[in-house]
Amino acid sequence: MSLTRTPAEKILLARICQRASLTAGVCSDTNNELARATAMHLKTVSDLIGRLVEAGLVVTTVDKEQANKRNLMPRQDLLADYPSITDRVSAYYPSITDSPVPDRERKPKRKQRLCPMTSVDITHQRPNCRYASGLTLEKLQRNQPEVFGLLVERFLLPGERPHPSILAERIRKLARIAPVVLSETSSAADPVRLCPISGVDISHQPKHFPYVTAKTLKQLFISNRIKFDKLVDLFGLSDQSEVSMTTQCRLVSIRVRGHILRNTLPI
Repeated sequence: MSLTRTPAEKILLARICQRASLTAGVCSDTNNELARATAMHLKTVSDLIGRLVEAGLVVTTVDKEQANKRNLMPRQDLLADYPSITDRVSAYYPSITDSPVPDRERKPKRKQRLCPMTSVDITHQRPNCRYASGLTLEKLQRNQPEVFGLLVERFLLPGERPHPSILAERIRKLARIAPVVLSETSSAADPVRLCPISGVDISHQPKHFPYVTAKTLKQLFISNRIKFDKLVDLFGLSDQSEVSMTTQCRLVSIRVRGHILRNTLPI
């Protein structure tokens, strides 16, 4: 106990000395056996043995005649009182080298979940919460205000109050209109822009066009006809299916601008 070592090192050294006192000063226990006996993690035992060897308290040898079995030999002065002690207590304290107590295992980390609309980490939310909640966005506002500002710019309309609960509600509404799943490598800071009214990706548009244009809708008609038809139906234009695609795109963009002026969502 007078050694200037950590408590864990003293516990392990005491175990090695106790085992060595029974076999002519040599402890042949493996790291697994020492870990079970001391209730330590296997890697911890390996690290502690390295420290004891560096401090000169223990010497390691390899027995080539026994398939290179590792032996531990404590310093002789540490074993001076062990024989008499072991004779008195060994009958009452049997060895627990083969104890069924398993090694301590680290708890597996939970798989990370990201909000598909914002790519914000929502691992801590309930499994049925698919999108960033108001509390999550409130924490983001405190810890990463620059990222929160980008989300406000992306999802809220000009002049709207940048409150976490308002932002969370807008994200849920946009997800119902036209969900956009970001790539695994993207993050909330990536330059992905969505039209806050239609939910269409407008990253390719100039920044002074913050809402979907007829040209972008034409590209959507070519790339994703199902999504385009949903937008047409959403804005009440399904009864004008006889008009041309160009006219439909123009009408949708006009309806978007109309909702912008009224500062409401078409839901």
